[in-house]
Amino acid sequence: VYSALNRLFFEKEVAFDIETRGHTIISIAFSSGSNFAHVIPLDLLWLGAAGPETYDLLRRFFASHDGLIAQVGIFDILMLLQHFPVKRLHFDTNVAHHTLYPELPHALDFLTSVYTRIPYFKWLAPSGETLFKRNAYDAVSTFMIAQKEKEELAEYGLTDFFYGFVMPLWHCTFRMGLRGILVDNKARGELDRELEKEADKLQAEFNRKTGQDLNVRSHTQMKTYLYETLKLPKQYHRVTYALTTDEDALEKLAKKSPIVREILGVRKPLNLRSKLTKVQLDDDNRARTQYSQSVTDTGRLSSRKTLWRTGLNLQNVPREVEKRRMFVADPGFVLVAYDLAQAEVRLVAWFAKDERLKSFLLEGGDIHKWNASLIFNKEMDDIKPDERYFAKRIVHAFNYGLGPMHLVDLVRTEFGLEWAKSDATRVRESYFKNSPRILPWHEEIRVVMNTSRVLVNPFGRRRSFFSRSGDDLLRKMVAYLPQSTCVDCLDEGMVRVDLRLPEPAIHLLQVHDEGVLECLPKQVEEIVGIIKEEFKQPIYIDGESMTIPVEVKVGPNWGELKEIK
Repeated sequence: VYSALNRLFFEKEVAFDIETRGHTIISIAFSSGSNFAHVIPLDLLWLGAAGPETYDLLRRFFASHDGLIAQVGIFDILMLLQHFPVKRLHFDTNVAHHTLYPELPHALDFLTSVYTRIPYFKWLAPSGETLFKRNAYDAVSTFMIAQKEKEELAEYGLTDFFYGFVMPLWHCTFRMGLRGILVDNKARGELDRELEKEADKLQAEFNRKTGQDLNVRSHTQMKTYLYETLKLPKQYHRVTYALTTDEDALEKLAKKSPIVREILGVRKPLNLRSKLTKVQLDDDNRARTQYSQSVTDTGRLSSRKTLWRTGLNLQNVPREVEKRRMFVADPGFVLVAYDLAQAEVRLVAWFAKDERLKSFLLEGGDIHKWNASLIFNKEMDDIKPDERYFAKRIVHAFNYGLGPMHLVDLVRTEFGLEWAKSDATRVRESYFKNSPRILPWHEEIRVVMNTSRVLVNPFGRRRSFFSRSGDDLLRKMVAYLPQSTCVDCLDEGMVRVDLRLPEPAIHLLQVHDEGVLECLPKQVEEIVGIIKEEFKQPIYIDGESMTIPVEVKVGPNWGELKEIK
């Protein structure tokens, strides 16, 4: 063991894999070649007298080696940190494959079948010596996959993008996940009681209308009520094909029966309680999340509960002030949040080369307020925040190719409004009349759909589209360029800001188009300057440079932030 570990110190790259039982590491395998691996059991009964020396050697190895390779490294490193400090992760095969082919699976069994000749080995029993054999196979295949992925990254011109942006973002989000954000229990309790009161009120109204006392979260009761009592069309889960009453099914059924909209209404505060105010926090009263870069096709981060089943998916936290007030800065600190202003519509204007829309935005115009004024027949100064948000959703729908009937469904589902097709057509025609280059740009994307099916955004993110040709694929391709560019603009800016933060300032969250950090009050001016400076980096679209303005806000909690001009 000592001899094998000592040799690994001198290897440029080493793939490693761990086997666990619960939250206990059973063994660690290392591979620096395509035909061998070293497996070290961490049970002291196996190691005997060599145990303390082996642990010390492992500690020094992980603390010093900067060429570590892993598959889904966030899991392995979180487990290792219980025992050893880890210097850095050099290469994650899961994340690399997502960078290459975001639409394909990224699990180790799939990657092993694509990039190696190793036969399927997961059938090996996860116990005894066969567990160690599985561990060895995992490490060897991870090493071999990484070598092949590096060749493909170079072939597609993605090497600099991966090492210069994707992996630094991995480290930034990993640190955010470790840090988490402090929760104010008093504000949390108040929100929970408000949600409970809202749910009780909606449930009572639902019971009155139906004449029954139904549990809207009970699959059995809802299945009976929807499909037997109301005789609505049966909905089946798209993966399991089982009869379902999930949110997607209810959204479809709501078009056929108004009472289903009431069920969704009752479920909303109940779901918020389970996902927000009733989640288990860590012992230090912080909410943590586990970020992933390999879930969404556009590169947008996703998040979920931690490995220890605490915390929450922060992407699900609503934007309303009262829902975010419970997330607070540490004592003596303030929160600084920054997001991109009208980012996607701004990018659509430049990708489409729509000079009228570009001029309006460059002059400081608010396209969402302007469209809201047309929809609601009001002056722009009289537009309310919810009306602006309504118009924003509609603008994105138009920009990404949704037709009038899709718009009718959108306003019914998200805003509870009943529009006729003629209303949707009128608003759509008005928008495209004032933005005449967007539809021709859609046709340019259609040509790509019918030829290469490959799009590359200004940051170098590349995506091959494998879906069947049609309007759905066209909408995906139209949305990809502005959405992925917006994501990469924020994430790359966040990584640059993170590198310049003065201690003890630290990033805490990244939620969709917003980054959140905390710092000392005396550091606010300096950090706002850093954020403004880093987000001035130009984006080049077809040879023309543009920047997306960044808005910065400061406050004691995530819900109550004031903009700094």
